[in-house]
Amino acid sequence: MRDLRPLALALTLALNCVVIGLTGCGEDDPPAADPAPPATPVEAPSETSTPSAPAVDPDEPGEFVAPSAPESGCAFGESSVAWRRPGWFDVAAGPRGFLVGGSASHGAYEMAFLTAVNSGGGSHVLAQQRLEAPVPDGHRRAAPALAADDEHGALALVDGQQRLLIARFVPRAASALNFAVVAEGASLRFSPALARHEDAWWIAWTEERGEDGRRVLAMRVPDQGDVPEPQDLTPEAGGAAAPAFVAGLEPPTLIFLDAREGTSVAHRARVAGETFGPTEVARPVSAVTDPPQIAAVRIGQNQFLSYTGIGSAATTAVGFVPLAGTDQPTPVVPGTGYGVLHVDADALGGGAVVVADAPLESAPTAPRELRVRRVTSSGAMSEPSVVRGPSESTVRGRVAALGEVIAVAFGSDVGVHVSVGRCAAPSAAPSPAP
Repeated sequence: MRDLRPLALALTLALNCVVIGLTGCGEDDPPAADPAPPATPVEAPSETSTPSAPAVDPDEPGEFVAPSAPESGCAFGESSVAWRRPGWFDVAAGPRGFLVGGSASHGAYEMAFLTAVNSGGGSHVLAQQRLEAPVPDGHRRAAPALAADDEHGALALVDGQQRLLIARFVPRAASALNFAVVAEGASLRFSPALARHEDAWWIAWTEERGEDGRRVLAMRVPDQGDVPEPQDLTPEAGGAAAPAFVAGLEPPTLIFLDAREGTSVAHRARVAGETFGPTEVARPVSAVTDPPQIAAVRIGQNQFLSYTGIGSAATTAVGFVPLAGTDQPTPVVPGTGYGVLHVDADALGGGAVVVADAPLESAPTAPRELRVRRVTSSGAMSEPSVVRGPSESTVRGRVAALGEVIAVAFGSDVGVHVSVGRCAAPSAAPSPAP
């Protein structure tokens, strides 16, 4: 495979200093700092939780008790507790509502969990499993991956020994998480990516190799038969990290970054038969953070990328750009503070919904809130709607859509929570101010 970087760089000489809300691009800008480790867990304040969750017929999804769709943006009801410890998590639409899955530290070990969010907006734990590996050194930096359809579900995560694990389950009858080892040496700093297609799970992850750089590996995990060797999707003479499947796109298409100082390159690899096709240049992206966080979503015939970038004075920002052309990014969160931010997106009713952390002050350890934006079919964004949890900081938002209803999962100092809501129709979301 030929070196793809010169082609990407030639496309974007004009983008070397693209602004995400006043982006700086000086060579001496310091990197964004990591947030402080989570606070010691305490009991969560009163929320809708397992004992008081409304009863739901397991065969009847029912109507979600969520606010009516607003004229613009999104509106949310009260949050419920998905897990009563701080943790890392993902959210997915299931056959009867939403699922939240992840892992949390319980002293010297980690516990994986799977929680259902029912039609009343309450939650109850379906399964939990103590992981064999001890808690990772330091603290985690990235979420697991959760995906489901009517008949199949899977949770993928990296344990404390850097093994990539996958637990498959039947969403309507999930009662256990039985993990199998998919690969060794996966990075704890980047989320795996997970998608269901035909009779298999497709999974991708980042491997960090010190001076040898980063690479993205991927494989097809069939329902029956042997698991093949992983496929290396890293471009020749380049690096690769932070894989994410394009939400709402079939067959599954993987996006990942060759993250570099100045101008980085977003790459694409599509599922073709029982493997991934060749890695292609999607577009150049300026001033991404290290490590980068990304999400990708299909809107109509177009694909969009949301990513964490470097803002003015080396702050952290979140941008949103089409994956075709060289348009400048629209700010999801402008650069007003320091530290790691997270972003997620899902397709929603001819458009999309994007959720990102937003700092309330400039310090790296400052409290955060979540900002949720409705995206129209043309790619225009609404003004942000705010989600705040029961404690000082609301972080690591993840989003999933089910029809016209969305669920936003988030973390706090006291646990993992989920809030159900609705967004405006695509035509009602205004374009951002120039």
